[in-house]
Amino acid sequence: MFNCATISVSERDIAKANSFIYPDMNLSKGVVPDQYQLREPYRLIFTTQNIDGEDGFFSNCFVSPRGTLYSSLAVEEFAAYKKALRLHSHNFYELMFVLDGQIFVNVENERHLYKKGSCCILNTNIMHSEEYDSNYSIVFLQISPALMQSLYSDMELNYFDIEKKPVESDMYEFLQENLSVGSVSKDYVDFIPEKNVDLLERTVHGYFDQITSRTLSPCLGSSVKIKGLILDLFYYLLEPENFSTTPLQIGTDAESALFNAIFLAMKRSDGRISRSQLAEKMSYSGSYLNEICKKYSGLSLFEYGMTFTMKKAADMLATTDLNVDEIGTLLGFSNHTHFYKLFKERYDVTPAKYRRAKKLASSFG
Repeated sequence: MFNCATISVSERDIAKANSFIYPDMNLSKGVVPDQYQLREPYRLIFTTQNIDGEDGFFSNCFVSPRGTLYSSLAVEEFAAYKKALRLHSHNFYELMFVLDGQIFVNVENERHLYKKGSCCILNTNIMHSEEYDSNYSIVFLQISPALMQSLYSDMELNYFDIEKKPVESDMYEFLQENLSVGSVSKDYVDFIPEKNVDLLERTVHGYFDQITSRTLSPCLGSSVKIKGLILDLFYYLLEPENFSTTPLQIGTDAESALFNAIFLAMKRSDGRISRSQLAEKMSYSGSYLNEICKKYSGLSLFEYGMTFTMKKAADMLATTDLNVDEIGTLLGFSNHTHFYKLFKERYDVTPAKYRRAKKLASSFG
């Protein structure tokens, strides 16, 4: 079923807009999240922005096995939402392809320009954020780790001699590395078009159109056929005559492992562990740990810790009847004004307004 919604939004109702702009991708309804979610095998998002003139707009069309939804905002209305954007990651793999125009993407605090015909694939650990300041049409293909593992297994099939030759591809190595158990690396691959951009765009767009058509009109065997279409797209990207690739990894394996240890310590303590405690626990200087944290999250140790603390506070506001001061005290804040300030900086609303927004969101189902 195709649902259509056109939204009017101000800064006061970013919460409501978020659920329309990126529906079912945010577990913390009413705020811009640090990690977007995928609860189905795959999803396509067709995104268009035109910032020219009075008729400028931002629109998303979501297509997945669970349904389809279209959302649209005037540019000035979308501006309120853009203010709340921050670096985020996913619990899924994401392939972004530029159908027209261009877009800047902040990848781990480095700015990358993607023009028509270019694309990239990000793993689940990469922190990034799109910049919504140009005209473009883009498609995002989001793939769950389970489906990606299944696709990779299918790529290993070799009924024919031509398939038994070793595949030398940055994309293939990306999949091998990231589907290994316990991978904490931050990897992505850029694809740069090598020939007629219009031809490449039409071909890739054709794959997305076929996946969309199969998703909108499913029948017996559609799941297998859609997997085949995604694999056809991958193999097209693998061809060096179509795209050159640039594999990129943020940091070293040792640094990734250390940041993972920082992440686990923060998670276990809800962010309430000091730099000196981390230094003693991990046998590294506090300044080096802060440097690693900054490199992998874009945040200082204190700022990174506060993301866990404020998330815990948000969870408690949504799931308990404790008053705001009691929650602040339980999270180690003796100065409740400071707690209020940090929470508002994080979620753009006071704790009390956040609680009301959550109750309102739950009443909508």
